[in-house]
Amino acid sequence: MSEPFTKYLKRNMNAYKMKKHILFFTILILLFSLFPVTVYANSPPPPSYFYVEVANPPENAVFVDILIEIDAQSDGYTAFNTENGRRHGITAESEIAEYNQDGYMSLAYHYDGVWAESQLGYVSLFEMYPSTLSLDKITKTLKIALLDREGNIIQTSRSIDITPPGKQFARTLIYDANEALMEIGFEVFYRSSIFFLFSFFGVIIGRMLLSVGVETLIAIPFAIRPLRKIILVNCITQIALITFMSFSGLTYITALIIGEIFVYLSECAAYMMMFKSVTKTKIIVYTAVANTATLIMGLLMNSFHIFVY
Repeated sequence: MSEPFTKYLKRNMNAYKMKKHILFFTILILLFSLFPVTVYANSPPPPSYFYVEVANPPENAVFVDILIEIDAQSDGYTAFNTENGRRHGITAESEIAEYNQDGYMSLAYHYDGVWAESQLGYVSLFEMYPSTLSLDKITKTLKIALLDREGNIIQTSRSIDITPPGKQFARTLIYDANEALMEIGFEVFYRSSIFFLFSFFGVIIGRMLLSVGVETLIAIPFAIRPLRKIILVNCITQIALITFMSFSGLTYITALIIGEIFVYLSECAAYMMMFKSVTKTKIIVYTAVANTATLIMGLLMNSFHIFVY
């Protein structure tokens, strides 16, 4: 076989492989766009995320809680949410856990399907599950309660109606403790299929590209080449992670932990197979640094409501 023909065959084989890769990713993206997507660390948060920001809190205030319309016969009621109590150091005998006035009780400690990260000092998060359950589907009105470290109530607000206009859901609440002012924020979720697809999928792709870009840049000082292999592996693992979190049926935190463990291990194994000349120690360190950096970046973007849908 002549040398020119060999080069021609090799060039066409490489082109064929590249076309197969492009077709593979195109199919994955199309499949991904057909289904509702639950988020992960590098994706926008779902409707179940409700953010509370408290301005000018009292000096002794440590936690914020939401008081919702609920009683012992309501769906989702629990005598005491032990998980949130253990996380915050709040007991079932605390004032907030025993609060029951005018039909209002604590969301964090008397609703079963909520994960509360409610310490003051940054934007507090109340995550309901399943991921499609927004706060306005649980209660029509709410109040804010500011607590000290033991769960004693320092201040409660007036009630505010959080019924969303049209096809929207309640997303944020800003409470000024000095002025007793409250501002509720809504977001649109159920939009027309085409508009929803472009808006939601655009944010997903944008944050994926940002994550892949950061991990690729981190590979440069580690002298891991070629970078296109880093990009390929990252695209595959992120699509796999999104798919897993879409259909796993797990809560956000549980799915995130399992999914990120998969990403760490699978990327590390893939790099070891692809980069034979790079030491295993360097690959392990790079994988840990790169994935931890993008994980923290995604969580911070969610916490501060940056580049989310």
